[in-house]
Amino acid sequence: MKHFLISSALLLAMGTTAGATTISNVADENAVINSWGSTGTHFYGQTFTLGEASFLDSVLFRIDDGGVATNFDLHVYAWNGTTTTGANLAGAGGATAGVSGMNDVSVSAGGITLGVGQFLIGYQALSGGNSQPWGAVDDDSGGFAGGEFVFQNNGGNAASLLGGSFSTWYIEDTAFSFELTPVAAVPLPAGGLLLMGGLGGLALARRRKQRAV
Repeated sequence: MKHFLISSALLLAMGTTAGATTISNVADENAVINSWGSTGTHFYGQTFTLGEASFLDSVLFRIDDGGVATNFDLHVYAWNGTTTTGANLAGAGGATAGVSGMNDVSVSAGGITLGVGQFLIGYQALSGGNSQPWGAVDDDSGGFAGGEFVFQNNGGNAASLLGGSFSTWYIEDTAFSFELTPVAAVPLPAGGLLLMGGLGGLALARRRKQRAV
């Protein structure tokens, strides 16, 4: 009985390990897009397509802020191919590195739930810094499958991002990396309860053995 309980607990622990996935084209970075920032175009973003429901864990873009940090808000929207639909799903923000040169600028998204379909992820500049270039991928074969770089010169009015007009560029994509965890890979609460039950049974068997000695 004791060996059975140990085996059951190990199998449950192994079977409930969540598997993260990455959508990224950073390795293909070969261009820049000018000029994002609080004194330039306030919003830069990337659209992409999800084939399965997932939790968005983190977002990364590459930005050269010229040594002066810029504060920004993360924006995540459902996308219908032309504009955003529904409210901003994100509540996070951050700042660029404050170091000259192209740097990774990442934000924890906190596990935002995204369904199957298209989405737009981007940074809305708030304050600080000057007009700044973003790392990009100029791909003559058509760019990143399922998405593209879009921007909005909204003068700092983030409300314009909801259902507003967006523009594209001759450079197809930003250099980006999105970390996600498929919903199907996350263990159900019942799995945790079964594991706890197995461990509890093991403790009970141990106590019975001690009484029998």
